[in-house]
Amino acid sequence: MNLDTVKKLAGTRDLSGNDLALANSLESAMSSALSAADYERIETPVLERADLFARKSGGEINSSLYSFTDPGGVKVSLRPEFTSSVIRNLIESPQPGTGPHRRAYSGPVFRYGDGAFRQMTQVGAELVGAAEPSADAEILGLALECVQAAKIERYSFRIGHLGLMHETLRSFGLSEPVRMYVASNMERIADETRNLNDLLDQAQASGL
Repeated sequence: MNLDTVKKLAGTRDLSGNDLALANSLESAMSSALSAADYERIETPVLERADLFARKSGGEINSSLYSFTDPGGVKVSLRPEFTSSVIRNLIESPQPGTGPHRRAYSGPVFRYGDGAFRQMTQVGAELVGAAEPSADAEILGLALECVQAAKIERYSFRIGHLGLMHETLRSFGLSEPVRMYVASNMERIADETRNLNDLLDQAQASGL
């Protein structure tokens, strides 16, 4: 193969010089804000068993996950987000105390789709084991601290309530896999420029 003809994949990019310095600075500033709030940093594998994300993503797995079977015959996926891996770690590894547990993370995530990028850097936090409204307020306040620490001047927060959404969908008698599929594709459903038949075809292909 002539390497001169091999180009980077669509949705990926090379970073160097000032662009790399800026990306590292933003990630460092946000991670420092999370650490200052007593969120313990965790690093999780880039590769996980595919069903870890399938349980959360529902039918969306066929369109957004980079999945393959490794040489040992195990179906694996590049992580599309961190939450599933953080929860797996909390379940898999004994945790001192009764919680709540605060975890912070940053690193690359991979999603195949219509977005501009298929490899992105995600910085985030999980507050597990706290159901009070004050927990939601803590996470929102932490998000504000992160964008301020990164000196981002223009930003907006999009707040959703998965519990309310799932209860609404459940009232229509939809199965859990279908509810998960609808919830994971809400942005695409709300996009008036998209053809919903594509989503219906994808759902049928996934066996929903």
